[in-house]
Amino acid sequence: VINEVLMEPNIDLGFAYEFVELYNRDSLQVSLTGWTFQSGSKTFDMPVCSIPANGFLIIAPEYLSNFPYAPANSVFLFDDADLSNSGAMLILFDANDRLVTWLDYKDDWHSDEFALQGGYSLERIDTECLCCGQENWVTSEASNHGTPAAINSVVGELIDEDSPEFIHIAVENENEILLMFNSPIWPDSTLSNIEIEQLIIDSVFPVHPLF
Repeated sequence: VINEVLMEPNIDLGFAYEFVELYNRDSLQVSLTGWTFQSGSKTFDMPVCSIPANGFLIIAPEYLSNFPYAPANSVFLFDDADLSNSGAMLILFDANDRLVTWLDYKDDWHSDEFALQGGYSLERIDTECLCCGQENWVTSEASNHGTPAAINSVVGELIDEDSPEFIHIAVENENEILLMFNSPIWPDSTLSNIEIEQLIIDSVFPVHPLF
């Protein structure tokens, strides 16, 4: 999952570089070779790399590759204009073009207004709450204002007891309808967990991003 993002550096207040942190929730190492990372309208090919079991991988700007303070286990993909300060859609696809994780972040997600000046990261609270949105992200409380390649400073548990409900329906053709939900749904949603009265559904195809 995307676990932390710092989109506006500020060397005087905190971190001097942008980064996106990936966290591997699995107990096995995962190869990211052949995967792709998307930031807004730009797509980047992941180099030969892997993320250790229950470990981290940092996606950092290219200019950081020669800096001695670059975090461990990093790949260097984008430039300083590719991670929008105000917000963007970040998406990670595997080698078969299947969506793995996404984040549609906004700068107003910061819980500390001072963080809007830059140098502070946004951290995910609960790595198991996969479809949670803004409520799962807060400003880093670490002393250096971020925790790249380390456990987040705001780790906690969120309980999501509300099932998504569809708020809009559109007829695509005689065999297809498009449903819009009030919250994201996970890509492996099936007929068993989507109920619509008075309709017979043969198959479900979640459309990314934001499902």
